[in-house]
Amino acid sequence: MHDQIISVLQLLHHHSWLAMDFILSALFYFTKQADFFTV
Repeated sequence: MHDQIISVLQLLHHHSWLAMDFILSALFYFTKQADFFTV
């Protein structure tokens, strides 16, 4: 169980740049949508 948690953490750490890229693109998309709706 402990090894499973460590492997999951390592996986998340390895793919953290993908997660960050996804989050940033999502934020960019939603801010663009917000600008569109405020206009």
